[in-house]
Amino acid sequence: MGTRMRLGILTRDEPIFSLLVYRQNLEREFPALGIEIVSIPVDDPHFEESDVVWEPGLISARFPHPKLRQCPKPVVVTVHGLAAHTLSVREYFTDPVEAILGQAFHQQVAAEWQWFGEKVSRVIAVSRYGAEEVTSIYDMPPEKVVAIYHGIDHNVFNVQGEQKTAERPYLLQIAQFAPKKNVDRLLEAYAQLPEATRPDLVVILPNYKGADPDIKGVQIIREGLVHEELACWYRGALGFIFPSIHETFGMPVLEAMACGCPVVSADGTAIPELAGDATILVNPRSVEEIASGIQRLVKDRSLRRRLRAKGLARARLFTWEKTAREHLDVFEAVQ
Repeated sequence: MGTRMRLGILTRDEPIFSLLVYRQNLEREFPALGIEIVSIPVDDPHFEESDVVWEPGLISARFPHPKLRQCPKPVVVTVHGLAAHTLSVREYFTDPVEAILGQAFHQQVAAEWQWFGEKVSRVIAVSRYGAEEVTSIYDMPPEKVVAIYHGIDHNVFNVQGEQKTAERPYLLQIAQFAPKKNVDRLLEAYAQLPEATRPDLVVILPNYKGADPDIKGVQIIREGLVHEELACWYRGALGFIFPSIHETFGMPVLEAMACGCPVVSADGTAIPELAGDATILVNPRSVEEIASGIQRLVKDRSLRRRLRAKGLARARLFTWEKTAREHLDVFEAVQ
């Protein structure tokens, strides 16, 4: 296929791994769709060689790049989540000083959107829930905001590869450490399960600085793991437990389902959009509901089989090729 457009991508040394995965997967798919990628360094951006300019990594803690204000080309941005504006201070920030500084910073970000909301041609959100956040918090016209789901890498996350072997059955949780991931309630719910019959609980929690909990059966892994290692953990787990308070997408839910791992997940924000009827949904702010959902999963083998089958079918709907095609539709619409 010949070149259909030159897409300028604002490129930074992305410190947030999930945003890097998003950008890199789409950059891999774009050339097959006739998109020529023009890398625009974020520290010295020039837009002249592009037909459309795309900022792929906006979150509630990041300003729109000021030079986009004078960009002569159509501008498209992807907003990955605005949790800082929708969660309580306790649920978003890890300490009081960070909360004071963070709230002031987020007010500045919101002020920047007053000009940027007029400048930007389209905003891509990563779910319908995310689109609703953008339109309500930044007062964006709904016709400017498009919801496009992520894909997952089915070459990595599948049922065919190796699985983790352990001495005892285990439940699994994977998240970057943050208050909104709700690990404290998960641990409290796990501790309520009968000790004699509950599986172990493995929590893969990069950047976690707390002490190991004094709960028998809990193992916390504090280092980040590559995707191939995570897939092994998913395949070997009895179930994946993800009671996150806020997700604009919720990639681990899909990764677990693609690896054949039945899931207990939160019933709010974007997760039900992804999960459909393929997970046990629980109120993430209720320790009792989380514990009950885990207990249902552990005790009912036929339920686990049904969730595994539904999860595999659901996960197949999400591919990076499909995501890339939907992005191309947006870029062509503003070109």
